[in-house]
Amino acid sequence: MPTITLDLPTRAILSLAHHNAQDALKRFVLLNGDVEGATLSFRLFEDLRQLRDPAHNTAIMYHASCFICAVRRVGRLLKSLSDNRTCFRDPVAEVVRLEWRKKRAFFESFVDPRNAIEHIDNEASDNTRWSFFNLHEERLCVVDGVSVEINQRSLDTIVSARNVVAESIAKEYHDAMFDFLEAATSI
Repeated sequence: MPTITLDLPTRAILSLAHHNAQDALKRFVLLNGDVEGATLSFRLFEDLRQLRDPAHNTAIMYHASCFICAVRRVGRLLKSLSDNRTCFRDPVAEVVRLEWRKKRAFFESFVDPRNAIEHIDNEASDNTRWSFFNLHEERLCVVDGVSVEINQRSLDTIVSARNVVAESIAKEYHDAMFDFLEAATSI
């Protein structure tokens, strides 16, 4: 008889809720939501790119920019979790710290493209040479000199960061309740 199992982020969310770790729960839910948003934007970007219809170019660029902004939010949240680890038990706090250190350069590579998309720090000044949103293979050029890769590897990096944290949460905050839930949801 097949069993319905909870996905890793859901297990982490339920674990934190069950242990009344409200601050950690709030922070992880935000992180998970932005990873899911980035995943959605990436999938829509990829689906439209496969159609190769010039009428979809605006939508392709829109979803690419949404992906960039979502990845930047994930990076900011992971950094915030790393800076404010006290909401987690020590083993989880250490995993969060290490995960941020491992993926920091990746997440920081999305800062300038996100700033350019949102015209932060005068990226769109009077002397900007506009090559706004040109897609070259898997690299989106936002303005001259500011680009970032939008590909499966980028998506995998943010999903793996979330999953490493989720796995640590699920392990550290594990409760027999989850064994019961999975047994009760058998088909």
